[in-house]
Amino acid sequence: MPTVGLPRVQQLSRTAGDRFPGALIAVASNGRFSRPARRYAREHRILLIDRDDLRRWMEWGTPLSEILGSGKPPQASSGRALRQGPPTALRILEPDRDGLLAAFTWTTEMELVQDAAEQLQLHHDMIDRELTHARRRELYRPDFDEPWWTPLDDPCRLAAGRLRKILADELENARTACAAAEEISDALRRWYGRDLRERYRHNALNSPSELDEAARLLDAIRGRAARIFEALARDRESLHGLAMREARGLRFTTSPGSVSLAAILSMSPRGFEEMVAALLQRDGFNVLQRHGGAGDRGADVIAVAPTGEKLVAQCKLITTARRVEVGVLYGLNGTARPVHGADLVVAVTSSEFTKPALKFAREHNMVLLGNQVLAHWATWGESLQEVLGLGKANGLDNAPHSP
Repeated sequence: MPTVGLPRVQQLSRTAGDRFPGALIAVASNGRFSRPARRYAREHRILLIDRDDLRRWMEWGTPLSEILGSGKPPQASSGRALRQGPPTALRILEPDRDGLLAAFTWTTEMELVQDAAEQLQLHHDMIDRELTHARRRELYRPDFDEPWWTPLDDPCRLAAGRLRKILADELENARTACAAAEEISDALRRWYGRDLRERYRHNALNSPSELDEAARLLDAIRGRAARIFEALARDRESLHGLAMREARGLRFTTSPGSVSLAAILSMSPRGFEEMVAALLQRDGFNVLQRHGGAGDRGADVIAVAPTGEKLVAQCKLITTARRVEVGVLYGLNGTARPVHGADLVVAVTSSEFTKPALKFAREHNMVLLGNQVLAHWATWGESLQEVLGLGKANGLDNAPHSP
C-alpha cells in the first residue's frame, strides 16, 4: 500500500495554494499518510483523506465531518483534492460528496490509463530490444577465409532475418498503440482545473470512454504479444537446432573423414574428382563413374542416389582466384541430360562461379557447389541431401556423419 510522505504533501499543498489562494485544501490518497505528513497537515489546516476515509465516506455513507472529526462539515467555499502520484491538483467547487467523489474517480481513471500506457511502453521497449538483437545477428557476416567462419552463418542470418521482419511490423504497431495511449491521457488531463462533476453527470451510456479505449489497446497488445513470443520461441528452437548441427560439424572436422579446403587445393584434378565420388559414396550414392577422362562427354562423376535419381557432376579444381565461367556450364548442360540421362546436373569447384554462370544455372535447373558449399560437404561432414536443401530445415535429421 503506498504511503504519502511529508515532502509530497508539502509539494501538493503548496501547488494548490498557489493556484487557488485562500481555498480549503484536501489531499486524498488511495494509500496512507506518514506521521510527519499528518502533523504538517494539522499545523496548516489541510484535510487528509486516506484510503480508509475514502471507503467509509463513499461506500458506507459516513458524513465527511464525522470522518474528519471536526464536528461539522467544512465551511470553505471551495477546496481541492490531490492524489498520490504525479503532482496534480483537482479543483472542486464545493467540498461535497459528489465533488470529491468526482475528483477521486478522475484520479483513479488517470492511474489506470497511466498504468496502461506504462504497460504499452514496456511492450514497445521489449520489441525494440529484441529487434536490435535480431538486426545485429542478421548483419554478422564473417568472410569465408576468416577463422571464425562456419557453414551455419548463413542459416543463422536467415533465421535472424525472419525474426527481424516480424518484430519490425510489431514495433510499428506498438508505436501506434503508445501514441494512442498518450492521446487518451491528454484527453483526461484536459479536465485539470475544471468542475469534474460535469464529467460524471451523464448516464452510463454517455459516460467518457477513455478507459474503454485504453482497455481495447491492452487487449490488442496482449494478442500481439502472444504472436511475438511464438516467433521468439520458434527462433530459439531454430538456433538450438543450428547449434546442435554446428557442434556435430565441429566434431566431424577433427575426424579422419574431414577434408579441409587447404587439403583440397593441394590435390590433383583427378584426385579432386575421386574425392567428390568418395563423398557421394559416403552419402549413400551408388557411384558408377569415379573420374573423367577421354571421351567422358562432360561427365566426371556419375552416381545414383538412394532414391533412384541419377546425378552427373563435372569437377573443376581451381587453385587461384579465378572463377568458373558460364562456358563450362554450357557444355555440361548440353550433355548431362540428353546424353547421360541425368536427373541432377551438378558442377563442383574449389573456387566460385561468375554471375553469368549463376544466372545460367538458375535458368536451367543446375546445382552449383562452390567453395563454401564444399566446406559444408567435405569439411563439416554434412550430407549432399542436406547441402542441397533436400533434408529438413533444422538439419537434425540429415546430421553430419559420425567421425
